[in-house]
Amino acid sequence: MLIVQSTINDVKKIAATVHEVPGALLCVDAVAFAPHRAVDMKDLGVDFYSFSWYKIYGPHIASMYASKEAQEHLGSLAHFFKPRGALENLLGLAAANYELTASIPTVVEYLASISWDDVAKHEEKLQTILLDYLRSKPEVIQIWGEPSADRAKRVPVISFTVKGRTSKEVVDEIEAKSEYGCRWGAMYSNRLVGDIMGLDTVDGVVRVSLVHYNTGKQYAANVRAGTIC
Repeated sequence: MLIVQSTINDVKKIAATVHEVPGALLCVDAVAFAPHRAVDMKDLGVDFYSFSWYKIYGPHIASMYASKEAQEHLGSLAHFFKPRGALENLLGLAAANYELTASIPTVVEYLASISWDDVAKHEEKLQTILLDYLRSKPEVIQIWGEPSADRAKRVPVISFTVKGRTSKEVVDEIEAKSEYGCRWGAMYSNRLVGDIMGLDTVDGVVRVSLVHYNTGKQYAANVRAGTIC
């Protein structure tokens, strides 16, 4: 749900509820959350937690956390003679791409050097610019997810639709005016978009993704000019 709506869910509470059911496991897709906040998987109490590094300023390679308890439920994809004591041995079919893997420590160094609190504050300012603009046109624009820019409630991946226009049309017109890009579609959340939001799962929503290295001054100018991405 975060991929489309970016409302921050109480994962810790969800994990506690899931674990009230004997044998139930919780897997969290953090692809839309991990670029914006520090994460402590053990504190959250999740069984599995995954994301791709390309969302976090890195290479196109994925990472998965699995608690020791959850690993006991996994079968092995690897050779029968490999030990079961590590997630890599259970799920790794061979060595990962060396070039991609070698770049990750540098990304980690960068992430360790920044203030996640400052990131959240800056991103709140960025999403305020766009959300204020979208809320000013309630007769034609539907914001999906949390409408507030409060950083405690959402991260700056903002989805909306425009009355009388397809999401593809909106993105095409934005990108015809702007050097900045955005996306349209269901973002792999077909059940959410089709069954819950009642939208076409191909056309979906317009999605604008912001991160802390976007600058507020230029972004505000883009919004005023109608090149909102």
